[in-house]
Amino acid sequence: YWTHLELRNPIRGGRGVPPEQIGLPAGFRVGSDSDMWGADLSNLSKFSTDYGDVDLTYGLSYRGEDTRGSRHTAALEAWNTARDAVRHEAAVYAKTTWKPVDWATLNAGLRYSHFWSKDRYDPYERDNIENRVLGFRTDDGGFSPSVGVTLEPFDGSQFYVNYSNTLRAPSVI
Repeated sequence: YWTHLELRNPIRGGRGVPPEQIGLPAGFRVGSDSDMWGADLSNLSKFSTDYGDVDLTYGLSYRGEDTRGSRHTAALEAWNTARDAVRHEAAVYAKTTWKPVDWATLNAGLRYSHFWSKDRYDPYERDNIENRVLGFRTDDGGFSPSVGVTLEPFDGSQFYVNYSNTLRAPSVI
């Protein structure tokens, strides 16, 4: 998949430079341009055993994001400029469901995610606005576990408990 977003807003202040002063129309709007792309690949395997049915879902995912200020945003907004950053995130995961009897289901899963992000410049550093000095980089990852039980003691009723913990990468938008 791929998406492209162009977001425009009225000028909020920043440098106090009116658009007409740099040859732009009076109602000129600034903002950000963002692209997001990625892919997901998964598989479901089903097994029937003497001890119940087992489903195993596993796969890979990737997502990339790139966001930057629209043309003339840095000149008109200064410190209030939109983010200028890129992020990549990759993950591998597996989840299993075991149904030992008709009225009970157990599930567990584990996901490992890793992300890489880079701010191209820090908008609070005056020199970086003009010179586009390469900015802050982050590289981190971790595991996200999940586990749960579902009980269906009679038709029309269901009791369940689930625990999930998710590692979320910082946003670049």
